Amino acid sequence: MAYSSVNENTNDTVINKTLDEFVVTSFYHNSIPMIGSTIKSENIVSANYGQEPSWVFANMPSIFAFSDNGTEFGYGYFRIRGLDQTRINVTLDGMPWNEAEDFGCYFANSPDIMADAETIEVGRGTSTYNPGTASYGGSININSVNLLKNKTSYAEFGGGSFYSFKTSVNVNTGLLGKWAFHVRATHSQTDGYREHSSNNSHSLGFKVGYFINDKHSIDLLSITGYHRNGQGYIGCSEEELSKNRKMNGCSELETDNFFQTVNKLTYNGWLSDKILFTSSLYWNMLLGEYRFDLDNYMLRICDEEIHTGMLYNYGLKQHMYGGNAAARYYINGGSITVGTNIYKFEREHYLDDRNIDKARNITPDDYYDNRGHKMDYEFFANVKKSFGDLTLSANAQYRGVNFWYRDLMNPEIRFDENTKWNFINFGADANYKIGKHHELYLKYARAHREPTRTDMFGGNEWYPGELTTTDAEISNDIEFGWNIASKRLNANLNLFAMLFENERCLTGTIGLNGLPEHEKADNSHRIGVELYFDYEPIDKLHFINNSSYSSNKVKTETYGKKTHVLTPSCIFNQSIEWRDKMWSVGFEYKHRSRMYLDMDNSFYIHGIWQLNLYGSVKINKFVIRGHINNITNNDNIQTGVLSNTNKPLYMPDAPTNFFVSVRYMF
Repeated sequence: MAYSSVNENTNDTVINKTLDEFVVTSFYHNSIPMIGSTIKSENIVSANYGQEPSWVFANMPSIFAFSDNGTEFGYGYFRIRGLDQTRINVTLDGMPWNEAEDFGCYFANSPDIMADAETIEVGRGTSTYNPGTASYGGSININSVNLLKNKTSYAEFGGGSFYSFKTSVNVNTGLLGKWAFHVRATHSQTDGYREHSSNNSHSLGFKVGYFINDKHSIDLLSITGYHRNGQGYIGCSEEELSKNRKMNGCSELETDNFFQTVNKLTYNGWLSDKILFTSSLYWNMLLGEYRFDLDNYMLRICDEEIHTGMLYNYGLKQHMYGGNAAARYYINGGSITVGTNIYKFEREHYLDDRNIDKARNITPDDYYDNRGHKMDYEFFANVKKSFGDLTLSANAQYRGVNFWYRDLMNPEIRFDENTKWNFINFGADANYKIGKHHELYLKYARAHREPTRTDMFGGNEWYPGELTTTDAEISNDIEFGWNIASKRLNANLNLFAMLFENERCLTGTIGLNGLPEHEKADNSHRIGVELYFDYEPIDKLHFINNSSYSSNKVKTETYGKKTHVLTPSCIFNQSIEWRDKMWSVGFEYKHRSRMYLDMDNSFYIHGIWQLNLYGSVKINKFVIRGHINNITNNDNIQTGVLSNTNKPLYMPDAPTNFFVSVRYMF
């Protein structure tokens, strides 16, 4: 973990120690180099117009984004090196964000969360120090707004294609005596490009800090959101899309609505001249339901026409509560950091009868009511030491996990499976500075990942009587790279080799709960090269590129050696921007190579390309921003799934679309 804003000098005995503000997340990441990018406060403010964060992450190498409804609002997803969000560790100020059963992370539950962020660290590759679920393929570390530094307040309204619009107010007071406040309220909605795929969202962000003196502070963070969506996780056949490109594979009866609140109380302070300490307590609660149309699912996924009239309303209620603490001891030219994170997760699964047609011929008590529980214990240590231009660090994490389950409808079925795991994750890295502008680095990390509830239950919503698997997956990640930071050029060239053991790889199909299904691999890997640069040949003109090329192979007993599902070998994004103090304009070209839909590599999504135009202008206290996506109106397919009868079902991207916003700064 690392401080992000503490005035100190690690090369000498700490003399000046003024507490600006720091968080648990940064306690980790300032001591260990991230293979990725940090989105800073000013860039978040300029990039954020209320869209899903996934679309911002997609401006970095090896990452692409897509959504259920074809727009940038509502349910959005991202993949890092072809690995989905269940394999990406997400934290907010050091608090785990992923739910602990199937490891999902849904930013749609907290709309406009970027407006509550000071920085967002997007890491590619395996990490061995993050609290929460395994950082198997990458990590997203959100650091909330810095109450002392951020004094920008604004009101904003924006609108665009598909009846999309957003209104928000964001107030930051700066320091008022010993107090500081951040308050943000947002409403956004869209009809979506695809039929009956609308989104209607409300959210509130709040952070208050009490600064006892320049060495100690307490703050409370709370982010609450509510959204209602039309579902769109099922695609349509090529023939159907040729007749109606906006067609949605989910029925119009399938909707969901969720309420989520995350809350965290944190203490930060200097315990002595050389010891920096932080600790927190947190609570994350989710409540909601989603509707499942059995007849539609059987027709589209199983090619079976049935007429039950069943519309199931699956309810979810979850609590995650826990705490973490970390301390750093500074020594000449280095530091020693230790930390712990412990949480308990509980999720109720039940059939909700409140908003369902009374003609339905089953009741909640007849069918579905079960509970999942999980305890997660983590202890972390890092040692970092500089020897002139060479910096070495090593880290280790113990993670103990215990999952247990109760089926209230079938008490005769006892869950006495051995679902306890004890992991030792570890890594080491070296950084070597060459002059003022160049740096070489080498990193190795080894991390374990326990199976999800869905994988253990064989894709079922409830315990089937025996587990499909309890084997842990293992990622061995080697990274070697070169950083350049000069007046005209900022660049990173990174070579990576991710070698997996016991990996459960995508088959391309989905289960009854709408989640992807997997098959265990004999061996698998992702090996490639990534490039990022921002080159300014003359003042104000920028050439920005992020691109990647990789070999992504998997070998299974059923299919032999194949290419990973939904993992493009090439992602290429090139932008040209002109940045002035009062205005800016940019032109962007995005390309993604073809992706396979199934593990047999029989079906694939063609490679896509897209041209976008964006810009902004500042007039007194007003900032007007806008963008036009897909200006050539390409018929791109963003992703897809495979039916149980090997029929590809595609999810189209939106045609030409725009969004314009006006922000008033005060």
